[in-house]
Amino acid sequence: MGKSLQIISGHVTFTNTVPFPLVMNSGDVLQTPDTKGAGAFFLNAGARIQVGPGVLRIRGSAINDGQNGYNPHLQNTYPNPLFPWGWSLKLYDNDLPEVHLSATDAAGDISIAWLLRFCNYQAGIDANLITSHELAASVNGKIITVTNTLNLLASGDYTGEQAINNTQSHLKSGRKYALLGYLVTGNNCALIGWRSPDTGNLRIGGPGTLDAFETRDFFVRMSNATRLPTIGVFEMTNQAALRIDGVQDENGADPTVDSIFAELKNVGE
Repeated sequence: MGKSLQIISGHVTFTNTVPFPLVMNSGDVLQTPDTKGAGAFFLNAGARIQVGPGVLRIRGSAINDGQNGYNPHLQNTYPNPLFPWGWSLKLYDNDLPEVHLSATDAAGDISIAWLLRFCNYQAGIDANLITSHELAASVNGKIITVTNTLNLLASGDYTGEQAINNTQSHLKSGRKYALLGYLVTGNNCALIGWRSPDTGNLRIGGPGTLDAFETRDFFVRMSNATRLPTIGVFEMTNQAALRIDGVQDENGADPTVDSIFAELKNVGE
């Protein structure tokens, strides 16, 4: 009870190789929720910069050495996950991590970072999340893709939101579907996110990379690696309640996203 999964993000503009603190995007906060000691983690993180090299720095006196911390270097336009799979960064209740981002950029360039945070308990939230083992016991053998092309604005913040059934209605009312992963084609972006009442209206998501190996089973792979419930399950009685959006830089290119769902068994099937 009370678990949550949320992708949070922020951006910086024209760092000129100097790491700047993230300006957090709409509705997102870096401060760790009060989990009542149940535990919270950054499961992974990534960044999209236009010109490298750059740096994503995650640090804090409680979570690492408070100096460089986790400090991976970045290349151009690849928002791929930067943590080793299965390794996460432990967070502490009410602590405020420091996240800085830099690029070898020009005036007006927007760089964006994302972090995927899991809480074993978060007050007021009880997201419908399952593990890969629970998924294996629940699937009925059907996988389905649903396609959305997102009109992402050149803001560095969340835009382009639309209902999952905006252009396709493959999902059946009254069924439950697990979000396994996704594919991004056409143009990459910093991240893709999904949210609904089933996620506690928190955005779950991952990198907007064109690399299908990283995304096709992103949530299943995360659960396999961490043994945590990171796979969102959605009740499709009201498909329009499941929303998808993304984050793009000042160039504003639109990605096409194929969300990959597994249909789950109903009781008695």
